[in-house]
Amino acid sequence: MDSRLRPVNPGRDADDNVRALRDRLFMALQVGGMGVWEYDLESQKATIDNATAEMFGLDVVDIGDQDLGRMIENIPEDDRFRVVEALERTRLHGTDFNMTFRVEAPGKRMRWLKGVGRRTVESNGRQILVGITSDLSAERDAQEAQALLLREMNHRVKNLFAVISAIVTSSAREAATPRDLADDVRQRIISLARAHEITQGQAKRNRAFLRDLLETVLEPFKGHADLVISGPSVAVPYHVVTPLGLIFHEWATNANKYGALSRDDGTLRVIFTVDPAGLVSLDWSEQLPGASLPPTQRVGFGSQLVNMSVRQIGGTLDARTEPQGFQAQMTFPTVNLRPREAAMEQ
Repeated sequence: MDSRLRPVNPGRDADDNVRALRDRLFMALQVGGMGVWEYDLESQKATIDNATAEMFGLDVVDIGDQDLGRMIENIPEDDRFRVVEALERTRLHGTDFNMTFRVEAPGKRMRWLKGVGRRTVESNGRQILVGITSDLSAERDAQEAQALLLREMNHRVKNLFAVISAIVTSSAREAATPRDLADDVRQRIISLARAHEITQGQAKRNRAFLRDLLETVLEPFKGHADLVISGPSVAVPYHVVTPLGLIFHEWATNANKYGALSRDDGTLRVIFTVDPAGLVSLDWSEQLPGASLPPTQRVGFGSQLVNMSVRQIGGTLDARTEPQGFQAQMTFPTVNLRPREAAMEQ
């Protein structure tokens, strides 16, 4: 297939057709957001257009002949070395120029540019590199956002695997029968799924609401006792939702087995506040009239799971079983909190 541009009008003279083809070519380059340049490989002078000057962080008045040093002064040193090296290869061996590099002009956002060019030798022996530059910044931003998303997904999956592994191992130690083991593992994995559901629809904001999480976890226990959830609208980072969900599920399960949710006359109050620095204080208080509950004698897997989750969110916990019910005061930050890898002593 002949890839050459066809004459615009065969009836015109050659000069008119050349001008028309040139105008059409420049229109196509402008639509594509590309800059055009020529570089003299001997004198190291470059002739650039407006688009190229803007991409390189130069004033538009700088179009025309430019020294190589002026052209590449806004390219970071490591990229600059590669660009100069590629230009030298083109000069010595005639290879095409093809480089992707950064430009960091003062007071402007960093750009990713791609330059491609081909050497031509004029009749007087001058070696001229003719090329175009395109801005890849949008594509690079999209790639970095995708990479960040993949890293976050990897982090969350690793945490889930760690928690599930610990659930299976420790539940096996405590279960009296295979059915008990299956029921215990299933209920805890269901709590993971419920916590995950809270994050859906919140991904664009990267946050979920504490009240939504509490209501989702406690929904199966409504009607068992007097249940009160009170607090302001508090958004928490979505990577905190899973460990918080595990904590609340563990407490709710125990309350349903032994505590306030095990009888109709029980009371569970979950009260939370947040201070100006974003630190949440949450009080979980159970009351079971007439009960005389013994203090916890040993730290089982449920307590280990809670303590692991509290560490994961950078929080503090004061939990105890009083004669009339379980009491817990927990604090955790909602800002400047980085994801941590799940870890548990087996």
